[in-house]
Amino acid sequence: MDERRSSWLVPVLVAVIALVAGTSYIVGYFALGEHALATVVAPSAGQSVAANAPARIFPSKWQAMLFTPAAKIESAITGEEVDVGWRGWTP
Repeated sequence: MDERRSSWLVPVLVAVIALVAGTSYIVGYFALGEHALATVVAPSAGQSVAANAPARIFPSKWQAMLFTPAAKIESAITGEEVDVGWRGWTP
C-alpha cells in the first residue's frame, strides 16, 4: 500500500513545483518588466534610422538576462521583436 502511494505522489509533487515555478517566472516577467517603446538608432550607409521598438525594461541587468527567453517568446507570439534592457541601459 505504501509503495503505491509513493508511486503517484512524486510525479504530482514534481508537476506542482514545475507549475509554481513557471507561473512565478511569467508573473515576474510582466510584473517587474516595464513595457516601453525604445528608440533604436541603426547606422546604415552613414545615416541613422530611428524607430520605436517595444521593450521590457527591468530594474537590474541580471533580471534582464533572466527574462530574455520570455521576451523571445513574447516576440514570437506578437510578431514584433521585443527588446530587453535595464534601467540606465541604452539600446
